[in-house]
Amino acid sequence: MKNKVSIAVVGGGISGLVAAYRLSQEGFKVNLFEPKELGGLLSTFPIGANRLEKFYHHIFPHNKNTLSLLSELGLKEKVQFTNTKIGLFTGRKTIPFSTIINFFNFPPLDFKQKIRLGINTIRLKHQKWQKLIKYPITKFLPEYLGNHAYKIIWQPLVEKKFGSYTDTVMMPWLWARITQRSKKLGYLNGSFQCLIDRLAEKLSENGVRIRGSAVDDMAIKDQCIILKAGGKNHIFTHVLFATPLPVFKKIASKVLSPDFVKQQLSIRYIKAQCLILALKHPLTQYYWININDPKSKFIALVEHTNFRSVDDYNGQHLVYLSQYCPPGNGPYPKNKEEILNTAIPLLKKINKNFSPNWIKSSHLFSSQFTQHVADKQYYTHLPQIETPLKNVYNISIAHIYPDDRGIEKAIELAEQAASLIIRS
Repeated sequence: MKNKVSIAVVGGGISGLVAAYRLSQEGFKVNLFEPKELGGLLSTFPIGANRLEKFYHHIFPHNKNTLSLLSELGLKEKVQFTNTKIGLFTGRKTIPFSTIINFFNFPPLDFKQKIRLGINTIRLKHQKWQKLIKYPITKFLPEYLGNHAYKIIWQPLVEKKFGSYTDTVMMPWLWARITQRSKKLGYLNGSFQCLIDRLAEKLSENGVRIRGSAVDDMAIKDQCIILKAGGKNHIFTHVLFATPLPVFKKIASKVLSPDFVKQQLSIRYIKAQCLILALKHPLTQYYWININDPKSKFIALVEHTNFRSVDDYNGQHLVYLSQYCPPGNGPYPKNKEEILNTAIPLLKKINKNFSPNWIKSSHLFSSQFTQHVADKQYYTHLPQIETPLKNVYNISIAHIYPDDRGIEKAIELAEQAASLIIRS
């Protein structure tokens, strides 16, 4: 029976790679279509004597799916967990925000505000996210945590990420970020490229054909699914789109019903970009700093070499500066030079000794579909892995709810999709 099944996986990010791996383990004939480098948002670039993710990544100690897969692939010994420091930059200074002592010493809030914030944050963590679907963040959180605490801690970050969409974003999105974060983080010695490479090796061993061409179109005829890629038609019995919803929508537009497109494929996305700087000197003592300065469009500063040793990168200190580009917050820098010019004044505020001559190199990466808008419409019609088209499946960042996107949930989603196809 398996000899009659031919499966296409469209998209070579971590979800696509894991799904193709699981399907090939079951003896199915699998083709993986990916026109760019493998890894998707987890992909890396060379820096120093090592490689670095284009977008910052880490795992948590409770990430069972990730740790299980790494063990299965013989990579568990490469995992190293580290306690990290978190800070909050208000526009004047960076305030430690890692421990309970930091919390009670947090200057912007008085004692009463801290008690209210602390107690209600703990209560919020124990809520079921389904009960929060009807509440917009901007209505619920100021009343629940206190208006001043919301303005200081959460409002700048939510508005920088969602811009004019801010008032439409519902509480489950923020609930997941409050409940699932940890200061103890894990990383792979040698970068997460080790995981991408090992999966690619396994796919090759299992006979998976990796095609370096984009899928442009899809048709269905006589219960066969026809994908057009590289100027040729390829016929399959099952197709898994491990792509953002807009990509799936574009490829399958001729065979999808208007109602399905309207309900599940009209989710809005926000572009994200990461500026990476290789510096001669350390910038801060923190791994992660929330940029709560409303005058800056950057949302976070992540100093990778306060998490990993500078020796891994030929003594270079590596810093990510993250920025989202929602409508209502523009205009945005158009290229690396422009975004670097906006970053330098911020870096001088964060470290008065910083000078542009510290910068040895800079790199800019962007993604159109990193963050979806989790509004009421989204939670009313949550994306499903199975589509109305027989034997056609879709997984993406938007399928991860209410949890935060990341390696763990991408792997879990891939495992679920593979199981559905195997049982079909």
